[in-house]
Amino acid sequence: MHRMHVVALSGVVAALLTGLEPGVGSAATAPWSIARTPNPHARNGSLASISCTSTTVCVAVGNHVNLSGLQHGLAEVWNGTRWTGTSVPTPKRGLAATLFGVSCASATDCVAVGAWVNNGPFEVTLAEHWNGTSWSVTPSPNAGADQRMLLAVSCASATFCAAVGSYFTVSNTVQTLAEHWDGSTWSLDPTPNPSGATYRRLDGVSCVSATDCEAVGSSDANQVLAEHWNGSGWSLQTVALPSGASNSSLAAVSCTSATACIAVGGACLPPAQCNVVGGGPTSPLAERWNGTSWAASAPVAPSGVSAAYLDGVSCATASACAAVGFSTTDFGGTVTLAENWNGTSWSQQTTPNAAGSIFNSLEAVSCASATSCISAGGVNYSGTLAEQLSGTSWSLLHAADPGGTLGGELASVACASSTACTAVGGSLIEAWNGTSWSIQRPAEPVGFRGVSCSLATACTAVGGYLSGVGADRSLAQRWDGSAWSVQSTADPSTSGNVDLSAVSCPSATSCIAVGMFETSSSYCLGPGAGDSPLAEEWDGTAWSLSSVPAPSGAVCVALTGVSCTSATQCFGVGSYTDSANNSFTLVERWNGTAWSIVAGTDPGGGSNQLNAVSCASATLCVAVGVSGFQSLAELWNGTSWSVQSLPSGCCALTGVSCPSTTSCLAVGGHIAERWDGLTWAFSQPVFPKKAIDYSIVADSCASATACTAVGHGLDVLIPAPVLSSGGGIPSTGGGGGGTPVTLAETYSG
Repeated sequence: MHRMHVVALSGVVAALLTGLEPGVGSAATAPWSIARTPNPHARNGSLASISCTSTTVCVAVGNHVNLSGLQHGLAEVWNGTRWTGTSVPTPKRGLAATLFGVSCASATDCVAVGAWVNNGPFEVTLAEHWNGTSWSVTPSPNAGADQRMLLAVSCASATFCAAVGSYFTVSNTVQTLAEHWDGSTWSLDPTPNPSGATYRRLDGVSCVSATDCEAVGSSDANQVLAEHWNGSGWSLQTVALPSGASNSSLAAVSCTSATACIAVGGACLPPAQCNVVGGGPTSPLAERWNGTSWAASAPVAPSGVSAAYLDGVSCATASACAAVGFSTTDFGGTVTLAENWNGTSWSQQTTPNAAGSIFNSLEAVSCASATSCISAGGVNYSGTLAEQLSGTSWSLLHAADPGGTLGGELASVACASSTACTAVGGSLIEAWNGTSWSIQRPAEPVGFRGVSCSLATACTAVGGYLSGVGADRSLAQRWDGSAWSVQSTADPSTSGNVDLSAVSCPSATSCIAVGMFETSSSYCLGPGAGDSPLAEEWDGTAWSLSSVPAPSGAVCVALTGVSCTSATQCFGVGSYTDSANNSFTLVERWNGTAWSIVAGTDPGGGSNQLNAVSCASATLCVAVGVSGFQSLAELWNGTSWSVQSLPSGCCALTGVSCPSTTSCLAVGGHIAERWDGLTWAFSQPVFPKKAIDYSIVADSCASATACTAVGHGLDVLIPAPVLSSGGGIPSTGGGGGGTPVTLAETYSG
């Protein structure tokens, strides 16, 4: 799902060739070594564009993640009966690639465009040609500094294609990009950009001839962007939006003549508000070009949904167009959407969705006739989706998904001994036997956040899952040495989300799990954020709720870490915010009967939080987190908490383990800190060579000289357009993108 659901990569590839393996062989890194961890494999893919020259010949393109965990271009051919995968080359020394658009002048002449990551590493334009038998890379020019990508292409003939997209400048603004193909070479074409804008992008293009093309997209100046090609240059056009429209964007355009085009996208229209994640459009948008001006038409806004967006359009005639996209459901998923234009008005059509899938989206459509169209998209972020319109009815088609890795992330680890560790993250559980890691099968593939093992044959994993009522509910599963089984947790009565973040089991019959829950009116944002702290107790038979007090004046509260030295001695840590959105550390104590708030020590400022805690005894605990942008560690001496002096300074600490009162290891991101009972010392973990944004998030120590740390990394992913909090305007960066891969390291003291 390339337009709405894929996070853009911005800058994380800069570390690709530096290795991120500092000081190998030095005293600082000698205690650390990487242990290879498996990642689940499955068939996957997503289709972003499709072009049909007849009812029996279509070419669809997109991307998939291969067995190496890298994004690779995907192309499939439809023969009227079935889909067949084709081999798509990546340019030499290419690290990753994706295809965003395709257009076919004939069954044996197609052009696909996208982007690839070279060994610079920079993202550059990609163009490939299909001759009916095989694909070949055709060199394409680039502009700007980075993130050059072609998002759409339209071929009026075998000797003329126009491709559009965007690129980043050296000043970190985004400009429109356009190129044209003359049958043998690509050439850059200057494009105008709205004055005052810092982000402009062209998402769709349609050419009726070599001298007449329409391109559409988005701009943070006037939000909707349209440009016209007259054979020698591009010029800006004015787009008349519906009254009151805001946060608008156009994703695709289809022209049947120089005086008949339809463009589609999304907007926020009164009385609706931009209430989807990121503040994106909530209503479908359509515009008509009559050869002189653009005018808004009104697609049907699906009833009973919180948002809808049209991502693709194809017109067989001026009075027969199909537009496709998705709409969001009440429980946060998405379902396919298709609308028909009859030359006068729009009408919604019924479309199927993949069985058992929460997320379904149609990204593109191509119509060979008024009653024959093929649409393409994705399912659950990891599977292709194709549908066929025959007459007035849509039906599912089985598209081909190549094999690849689903990736994985490890969020928590527990070691009963140096040869028995269990790590969890998402729906993944892995076990360490002292020699190697292996994947274990959970009782149900749900979202794990924390794990604790009192014995090698007694582990408990907790987290949350999306229930049928559309809200997260807590979960717990138990390992008995041979298999995992589901335990019934005791959730508070609420229609809001409930989530467990961490668990600590001092014995096989005693566990405490902590997290958060929210009321139906909660507005606390971010993973694990709620308005009330949550704690549940396991007595060897059942889970029960424990009442946890919230600090006076607290608005958003969550417990993220817990450590128990016995069934009657636990500390839970986390954070809370006040009405001014200042963040403070939170420490709560369990005495076997009740929870009580323990006075902590904030270093100052309004941004402090504790992420994890580990207790070696009732009189020695260490809690770690972040204060502002600085690492934070606090020590419990049996009476009070005190802030510790750390050598690293930078970055959040997310995990800590204290196997004794004179030994603790704290980790977070790219750093580790070791405590010897008196002072903290910096310890540099190692990371895989050519790593991208690897991070250690948790650790567990069986002894002072036997620790295991786990986390995740990102393999290369080409950036893709998304809608940001600006609403309808693509994200300009921030955050990383890629296939998550598991990481585990051992520390030998």
